[in-house]
Amino acid sequence: MKIQPVVPSEYVKGYNTDADFNSASAKLLQGKTSDFQLKDGLMYKGTQLCIPEDGDRLQWIREAYTSKVA
Repeated sequence: MKIQPVVPSEYVKGYNTDADFNSASAKLLQGKTSDFQLKDGLMYKGTQLCIPEDGDRLQWIREAYTSKVA
């Protein structure tokens, strides 16, 4: 049995081309310290997952603010 991540692996590829995360991604890949960190290839700022613009960012924002749980 293999566990699949909840978020798509395409996010990892999107960090390099995203205007918001490309410089932070480059710093992390060079081993420089940053407010960001990589866990299993995904970028986090603190405990928050960074979602590239070409990912499902707007969908995640809508769901977070319109969910009955939010």
